[in-house]
Amino acid sequence: MLQGLEKEGVHIINFQSLSKKEAVYLEQYFEREIAPLLSSIVVGKKQPFPFLKNKDIYAVAVLSTKNEKEKIGIIPCNTGVFERLIEIPSRKGSFMLAEELILHFLPKVFKSYKISAKSLIRITRNADIDAEQIYDEDLDYRQHMEEVVKRRRKLSPVRLEHTRELDGTTVAKLCEYMKLKKEQTFYSHAPMIYLLFLILEII
Repeated sequence: MLQGLEKEGVHIINFQSLSKKEAVYLEQYFEREIAPLLSSIVVGKKQPFPFLKNKDIYAVAVLSTKNEKEKIGIIPCNTGVFERLIEIPSRKGSFMLAEELILHFLPKVFKSYKISAKSLIRITRNADIDAEQIYDEDLDYRQHMEEVVKRRRKLSPVRLEHTRELDGTTVAKLCEYMKLKKEQTFYSHAPMIYLLFLILEII
């Protein structure tokens, strides 16, 4: 996927390849354009695990309190309220993914906690639904299909992807929250880019 982007002159870069000046620019961009729009959730006794939308990307952090109790912090990354591709002004055709920027600066979001692990995650929900079972003669075809899509988004998770290595305890906890088995989790260090042509169209 990344090779396909590079053939089109588009380069997705990470923090390791940034110059000091570029890193400062992205930090200022994050604080100005992204941080004010983020909605973070800390899962605890008073805050249940949130519903994660199908195919959406979330930044997840293992948070440690002063009492050494661990909690999980979650931030939705592709809400549509900010650009997903952030251009690097000093490099033509080079971009940073917004979710990678959010993941890098998680300490700025969860200031009261120590972050012991972090990753981007995405879940895939079961799409097996019988459209005929929810047919309503009072709905036209478009409304009917909108209802089918809406219900599919709420079906049970069948797959969990994460882009950073997480310890077994954290994976087990995420599986418990989402009623998944360990065999349904997949680690990949590659960015979660699956809409190549859409990205090219946006650019």
